Amino acid sequence: MFMCSKKIMTATPGFLWALAFAASAETLSVGSAASGVEAKASTRIERPAIVPAVALSGEMLLAALQRGGLVLYLRHTETGAITEQCNVSNLSPTGKSEASALGKFLKQLRIPIARIASSPICRVQETAKLLDLGEIELSDALGNVPKEPGVDLHAARMRQIGMAPARGTNTLLVSHMQGGGPPEHDIDLAFGEVIVFRPAGHGKSEPVARIRIEDWPALVSAKTLSK
Repeated sequence: MFMCSKKIMTATPGFLWALAFAASAETLSVGSAASGVEAKASTRIERPAIVPAVALSGEMLLAALQRGGLVLYLRHTETGAITEQCNVSNLSPTGKSEASALGKFLKQLRIPIARIASSPICRVQETAKLLDLGEIELSDALGNVPKEPGVDLHAARMRQIGMAPARGTNTLLVSHMQGGGPPEHDIDLAFGEVIVFRPAGHGKSEPVARIRIEDWPALVSAKTLSK
């Protein structure tokens, strides 16, 4: 059962900023070579960085997710035509398929999700709905631009990430990349990628894993091996 969507007010400057931000997610750098100048993909710097000492993967990651107490921060899946109309799809066919598949993986792996919160932006709401995991709460703190001048969106987002879930469950936050401010505030992830945070309260948290959309089958294998 999904909550009714709040009406998204038209904000042309913010909308154009979101388009420009999305377009800048993938950039090219130009390097010189003896045979000439060729374009090559820039090195991706993943932020927030995960400290190796606390990083989880494989069976350990799956066990932690099944125990609960974590916050899963998901970037919406692949975008199609970006509009402000939520009654039409804002995801590509691949994006729709991946969102549905991700929801099935979470169910198959018996990862308990008690709270699902989503950015009010249409492509994010659509991703959250296609997961088919339960009722969705819309949160301006997970949007891509502040709703009102002077709002510290980074601080609001980190408060959401730092909130401890109900005992034995996880929280799923469906949102966007975050950039444009100090590098230490960046949240950089691919379409459909999840960053797993261990919340500590008071807006504090620690990233412990990244799960890309193509990584989920390996977690299913880890579940099979652990039986």
